[in-house]
Amino acid sequence: MVIIMITAWIIVSVMVAALLWWLLRPSCGRQQTAALASVLRTHGAQRWQAALALLRLLAMGASETRINSIWQELEAALYQALPDCPPQLVNDLAIALDDLHGCCRNRSLQKRIMDLRNAVLTG
Repeated sequence: MVIIMITAWIIVSVMVAALLWWLLRPSCGRQQTAALASVLRTHGAQRWQAALALLRLLAMGASETRINSIWQELEAALYQALPDCPPQLVNDLAIALDDLHGCCRNRSLQKRIMDLRNAVLTG
């Protein structure tokens, strides 16, 4: 009897977790879109602060397809702002870019992410 109750509790817990994940997933896409818009409308050091938030958000669970589509718009904007990168953000940006790199399997995308990481580190 106890085993049946524990099994039922586990099944219900998994179902609730799956439902919450499914309901909250679209909001992640909206957050990513809003964060990208923030990066693109800011300039200088503020662009890097906004980019750091976006990179962390993407690394937390975006699909590789989503990362690739956002990277298409993000990459040029970050290279443009490279001279304005605040030194105090360099380590955090390198870590965020490493984390994002780890989320991708596409070699071309990985290389482009690492190229930006190296450019940030060399300043």
